[in-house]
Amino acid sequence: MTRRPPSEIPDDHRRAPRLFHGVTDGGLEFELQVGTVRRRAGSSQLVQAHVRAVSRGRPLTQDDLYQEETEIVLFVRGRQRVDIRLNPNNSYSVGHRTSRSLKGIVSEVLDRFEPKPPSGMAP
Repeated sequence: MTRRPPSEIPDDHRRAPRLFHGVTDGGLEFELQVGTVRRRAGSSQLVQAHVRAVSRGRPLTQDDLYQEETEIVLFVRGRQRVDIRLNPNNSYSVGHRTSRSLKGIVSEVLDRFEPKPPSGMAP
């Protein structure tokens, strides 16, 4: 398994491999997973599906009960899971951090986990 630097992560999740193994310059190992998952629709999505179905004169189907979502997960040090949210405007966010590129948000998250030198020590 080849570990690549974060700079090789594409800017867009649609061009990212399903599984990306990487390591930062500081030796921090990470794994990025990008995939599509099928989840049960929430109440507002079910109401919208019902209205669409009624307007077309058909009943709700099993496909109306589920929706596909893009899931982006970053595992740091093999244990810490960080879910990256894909926003409606195609930006990425984790907590209050937002970025227009996948590479940018992953780099910001990895910087948070990167070991820091002890204070008072010269770099």
